[in-house]
Amino acid sequence: MENRSADWQRIQKLIEYSGEKSVTAFAHRIGLKRGENLYQIKR
Repeated sequence: MENRSADWQRIQKLIEYSGEKSVTAFAHRIGLKRGENLYQIKR
């Protein structure tokens, strides 16, 4: 569980650094069709 939390924190930092306003916008920027893929890491 701790690894998932650490992974999610890293993703959040990347999103903040990228300047995107949402997880979905960041997902599109990196080539994912949906932000759901990133939210699965959080769960």
